[in-house]
Amino acid sequence: METIKLIGIILTFIIGVVNVVVTVTNNNKNLFINTVTNARKEYFQELRKLVAEFAFIATNTDVDDNQKLEQLAFQIKLMMNPAKFPECWDGYAVNLIDEIIENPKEKENEIQQLVALMQSWLALEWHGMMTEGKGGNLTEKEKVALRKKHWKEFSLYSKTLNN
Repeated sequence: METIKLIGIILTFIIGVVNVVVTVTNNNKNLFINTVTNARKEYFQELRKLVAEFAFIATNTDVDDNQKLEQLAFQIKLMMNPAKFPECWDGYAVNLIDEIIENPKEKENEIQQLVALMQSWLALEWHGMMTEGKGGNLTEKEKVALRKKHWKEFSLYSKTLNN
C-alpha cells in the first residue's frame, strides 16, 4: 500500500514538472510571437508613414523640399533589403525611389507605382500574418507562393497605371 502511494506521489510530481515546463515553453513562445508581431506592425506603420510623406512631397507642386524628399528616400531605403529581393518588392521600391528623386515633379507614374507597390507589400504582410495566426509559421514554400501571388497582383495592377 505504501509503495502505491509513493508511486502516485512520484507520478503526480513528474506530471506537475512536465506541466510547468510545457507552460513556460508555451509562454516564451507566445511572448516571442507577440514581440515579433508588434515589431512587424511598428515597422509597417513607420514605412507607411514615410512613403505617404515621400509621395506627398514628390507630387505636391506647392512643396519644393528636395532635401526633405532625399531624407525620406534614405529612411525608406534603410527599411528595405534589396539584396534579398532585387527583382521584386525591395529592389523595385529602391529603383522607383531613385527614379523619383531625379525629378519628382515629372515622375507621377513612378510615384503611383511606388504607392501601389507599398499597398501590395502591406497586403502581402497582412495576409502572411493572418495565415500565420491561423496555422502557425509558414513554410518557405508557402511564403514563396504568397509572395508570387501578391507580386502577380501588383504587376497586373501596375500595367493599368502605365496606360
